[in-house]
Amino acid sequence: MLALLAVSAALACSGCGTAGQGPNAPAHKPAAPNGPQVLLDQNSAPGWPNHPGATVWLDQAEYHLLARQPAHFVAIRAPLIDAPAEMQVSARFHKVGGPHGGGYGLIVDDRGTSRGDGLDQHGEYVVAEVGDNGDVGLWRRENMRWIDLLAWTPSSTVAANRAANQLDVRTMGTRVVFFVNGIQVADVDAGITGPNVGAFAGGDGNEVVLERFSVQSLPTAPQPRQARAQSQSPSGAPPAPSAPPAADPSGWQRIQQLVMGIATDVDGIYQSVAAGPNDPHSPVNDRSALTDDAQRLGAAQDKARQLEDELQKLQQFGPSSP
Repeated sequence: MLALLAVSAALACSGCGTAGQGPNAPAHKPAAPNGPQVLLDQNSAPGWPNHPGATVWLDQAEYHLLARQPAHFVAIRAPLIDAPAEMQVSARFHKVGGPHGGGYGLIVDDRGTSRGDGLDQHGEYVVAEVGDNGDVGLWRRENMRWIDLLAWTPSSTVAANRAANQLDVRTMGTRVVFFVNGIQVADVDAGITGPNVGAFAGGDGNEVVLERFSVQSLPTAPQPRQARAQSQSPSGAPPAPSAPPAADPSGWQRIQQLVMGIATDVDGIYQSVAAGPNDPHSPVNDRSALTDDAQRLGAAQDKARQLEDELQKLQQFGPSSP
């Protein structure tokens, strides 16, 4: 089931050659047009910062981020090559340690003014984050200070505590659109652009695992059509009717996001019951697990209703041209 949940998104980075990092990885092969460039999954994490015993490290095919020092966060830059001008960055995280109140998320529009190694606290970038208490937020980092774009806001789309969350961020100029488990939670003007992307973790002692990270070019917006000159065919017959409009590619992307979000919710419920009713952390014995499962079920139902609406919208379009 986990393979079903993997979402294509990717990270962006200009050279991350910092102390403690492994040898430079070979260049990633270009993705197919508009296809995802996967930079990290459970099988490989080439080119990422790696500081065992510090803030970021690869351990048994899991890439960990740990806010080890009080009042310090972890910001890492992804090894992305040929970042598209407009992109969708996607990642799947889950919390594995630390007290309640921590968060994790995506870095976009990174201008590359910091080292991006998981240690440096400087930078110019945007962070789209979820908290393990069920909140979402966006901030802009300006050197050593934070600027609120969206202060912490409760959201039922977030799988709380240690459940996994799928995060997607679309950047279009200075516009940043944030999705959690397939549901849009924010659309802001960040007032900044940059070619790099990455991952973030914050909250004293917060430890998270980054399961998968990728970047995908967004479809080019259609150009306005020019008005056609009033004319007739040589025979005097009226012009042939125009073909029906093609389906909007963003609608299909929306459907994919919703399906992925439903799969994530269902998998979270499955994981909570997989060990059986005698497990102390099952919803039978753990009231917080029961509450989490109820929230996931409600979120899945909301996504299913939105999915039905999106599919109905597509029915007005004919099949795509070959």
